[in-house]
Amino acid sequence: MKKLIAWALLLILAVPCVWAEEIRYEGAGFDTPEEAVQAYGEAFARGDVMGMISTFAVETYVDRMDPAAYLQYVRRYIWYDTRPMLPLPLREGYPRQLRILDCVSALTESFGRQYAVLSGVSKMEDDPKYGGGMYFEADDGERIQEFLETAAGCVWPGEVTVGPVLGRDVSSRIDWGKHSDENMNQILSYLGGDEMAVAAVTLRIGGTDYLQIMQCVRYGEKWYNQALGGYAAAYLTAVVDAFRDYLNTCGLIPADEALALLP
Repeated sequence: MKKLIAWALLLILAVPCVWAEEIRYEGAGFDTPEEAVQAYGEAFARGDVMGMISTFAVETYVDRMDPAAYLQYVRRYIWYDTRPMLPLPLREGYPRQLRILDCVSALTESFGRQYAVLSGVSKMEDDPKYGGGMYFEADDGERIQEFLETAAGCVWPGEVTVGPVLGRDVSSRIDWGKHSDENMNQILSYLGGDEMAVAAVTLRIGGTDYLQIMQCVRYGEKWYNQALGGYAAAYLTAVVDAFRDYLNTCGLIPADEALALLP
């Protein structure tokens, strides 16, 4: 009887480990960056978070990323940073699983930022009722309840549909400035990829057209989405006044204003 119990415990402990090893977040990849952003847009329209994640390089990125090139690019390492394991050459077992889940966490954080901005939750911070910031005292139960009820009313602004895709030529239509090529090459180097491109998909959200700018990377023969917005969106929101309100939307910017910048 004791032997039977011991074997049962071993089986129970072993099953989660096997299951964890079998989980794979990224899909099979795509033939072009345009297909990658199209697939992301379709999953976004369905509200399919796991489908959105599957269009990104996750495991491949973890396995191919060059830690030395990353440290040369960012020029620092802080062990208590939000992602302390990012630049470390940890490719197997437990550390690798942490790195993979860290990538997934970064993506879902970006999804959450977009939702907070478009649903109106982020604008509550400017409400005079909260004194220019959402600060509460321990005994502030009534205001906390009021805040939560207001936040619950902030919802995604209507139906989402997918529009046209802007291909990788969008990158050549933006005036990036003189340091662009160097930065892009450095990013590609630490990603461990073979080629990088910028593409975008049009998303109509509640009657308003947005462009989701995407940084895409090719590993071998397959393309993946690599970052929502990435270098391209960071550059646009930094230099274009009209996009300053979209610093936290991870590359999701009004389509009309974005397209007006493209010759």
